[in-house]
Amino acid sequence: MDVKIKNQTIAEFLNSLLDVNSNDHLINTAKVSLNTCEGLANSLKVYKNTLEDSADNPEKNGEATKASGERKREEFSEEKLKDQLEQIETSMSSLARDVTSHMESEDTSLTKLETLVTKCVQIESCQSYLRCIDHIEHLSCSLQSAILVDSNVKAIDCYQEMVSLFEKLRGSTCKNLLEYLKNTIRFWSATLKERLNKELSSVMKSMEWPFVAALSSQKAKPSATSSEPAAIKSNLTRIFHQLLSIRLPSDIAEQVLLHPMIASIPNYKQPIEPIAMLVEPLKKRFQYHFYGNKPTNNIEKPEWFFTQLLTWAKAHADCITTVIQPALWDAGYDFVNGHIEFLRSLHTIAMEKLITCVPDIMYDEHLYSHLIRETLSFHSDMCTAHDYPPDEPTCLHILTAEETFKKWIIIEKKFAQEKMDTITSSPTAWTSQFNAELEDDDQFKAVECAESFITLLTTITERYEHLPYAVCQLMFVCMKQELLEDFRVRLVQLRKEFSTTSAPYLAILNTSRYIVSFLKEWTERPFFIKLQYQARLLSLDNSQLSTLLPTLLSRDASYQLPSSIDVDDIEDLECTLFNTSIANISSLEDEMLKSLAHHVTTDLKAKLRTYADNSQSMWTALSHLKHKEEQHMVTLSATACDFIIYLESSLVLGFEALQQQLFTQFWQQVVQELDRLIFHLVIAENHFSEGGVVQFKFDMTRNLFPVVGRYTSKPENFLKM
Repeated sequence: MDVKIKNQTIAEFLNSLLDVNSNDHLINTAKVSLNTCEGLANSLKVYKNTLEDSADNPEKNGEATKASGERKREEFSEEKLKDQLEQIETSMSSLARDVTSHMESEDTSLTKLETLVTKCVQIESCQSYLRCIDHIEHLSCSLQSAILVDSNVKAIDCYQEMVSLFEKLRGSTCKNLLEYLKNTIRFWSATLKERLNKELSSVMKSMEWPFVAALSSQKAKPSATSSEPAAIKSNLTRIFHQLLSIRLPSDIAEQVLLHPMIASIPNYKQPIEPIAMLVEPLKKRFQYHFYGNKPTNNIEKPEWFFTQLLTWAKAHADCITTVIQPALWDAGYDFVNGHIEFLRSLHTIAMEKLITCVPDIMYDEHLYSHLIRETLSFHSDMCTAHDYPPDEPTCLHILTAEETFKKWIIIEKKFAQEKMDTITSSPTAWTSQFNAELEDDDQFKAVECAESFITLLTTITERYEHLPYAVCQLMFVCMKQELLEDFRVRLVQLRKEFSTTSAPYLAILNTSRYIVSFLKEWTERPFFIKLQYQARLLSLDNSQLSTLLPTLLSRDASYQLPSSIDVDDIEDLECTLFNTSIANISSLEDEMLKSLAHHVTTDLKAKLRTYADNSQSMWTALSHLKHKEEQHMVTLSATACDFIIYLESSLVLGFEALQQQLFTQFWQQVVQELDRLIFHLVIAENHFSEGGVVQFKFDMTRNLFPVVGRYTSKPENFLKM
């Protein structure tokens, strides 16, 4: 009975499927029906298997007599189910064909519909495109109308709305529309900027800006006849605020054409628009006087234009601080330091001038050297007198360009070598620059040659320590190392021209110690520690600096010093930039000191041998000096006077002429060798009576010890014989 109901339900369901006329309903119902038919077929197969199992096991269904009737009914139901299953499979096949046919027809309709939708989208895009153009033209008309009625506020509102439209369309693929909008924004920005520039010029004219008429007097300030300070500040604030409002977005703003040397300066920034407008009249005056055929445009006198820029910086400093800076803050330029912006603009003017004049004088050594001195002086004045940050763009960036800087190094080295020739050949090279009283207080006993050479090195250091690039500073260090070696060679040659105990020889010895002491001080300066750390980062040791740095200069001159160094990194620095120079000069010093000590001890040896030979008979004959009364009558041996007097005069000469540490090393070497000679030449080679021992002890302790005792509290520690 249940089977019949199920079969009847399936048939009715299939008929309802075949009677469906709606296309969409047919497609959706067909998908559900296919899944339902598969489920019914599986259910019938399970039911069939169940009946077959029941037929094979009659004991499970009751008595044997009922099994036969049940089997017949089951067989009948099975056949009926098979028929219905076949009908279902036939219906499924038919339904699949209908669905496939319907899908094919619908694909054609769908393609036509997609084409129609695409056309609609294109039409809508064209409408939006035209609406954008119409909106841009409408904003342009409104902006122009606002300008005609002198309404800057309304004009700026229209401009900002135009910029907002650009921000919305930034990701659009309509490149022509974006380009049109960009050009429109640029045009109106330039127009508004020109109007505001005229207004700013009018305001600054009322303040008598620029202050070029009061250069020789006190700092220029707004004149008493000018507008009220409050009105000036209000107008400046309004104009600066409007200039800030019409700034171009970064991807619209056109790059200002700069010389490649200026554009390549790291972190170079153009001055903000208000400052650029304020500097423009000064720039025009500068170009008028220092370009073209004007008498003031003299490449031999770079100090003229540098002085002019410094004068302008001084004349306008007070106005920038008290008037311009507050107006900038009120206008919304919280991130701007007007003073630095103004000085950077003046530096840009100077850099542009340097770029034009350097090629003309670079191969004239004297003119180029003069230009470098004036540029360094200008940089120093800007940083010290006007508080210009040294890490900002400066004229030194122009001098550190590859070819320009190489020429600078060549000239610097040549002039330094010429200066060393003058220093060493001076008639007073080996005499002290101080009078006798001051000379006694001079712990280094420095002579004119040493002082002049250290002054030369210090001057060179002051010239390059403010350079913006570490590679350039390291190249100067290489040059200084070469100068140190050259000077050492000169000292080696000069010392051969003088006798060992002469004043020039001792002065050369003092000069060596003086230079070494200065080099050791330099190695502890933070500047040189940073340079050494930089050389380590570049994987350069002292022997590689001179050969690899020119290559690094052309490859990456902008490599800068690190702002800070970790303490652990400092401890890892095994050597300093001047280790080689210190070692070489110290070696010369040790060699000269040994030669001096050897010269003195050689003469002492001859005199000591005379003392030993002439006193031999006396030491064995003096046997009667047994009593204390007799011992008090002992006097210095006549033969001992010679070597003791020579020793004292040699030590006095060394004390007066040598630097204190050098003298200490000198007398200790002499006395220790003297102690050895006394033992071998006097004590070991002679026989002493009791009286002779008393005489020898008197000669040593009462006469030799006091000579040495002038320089040490315990001479017995050095005279142990």
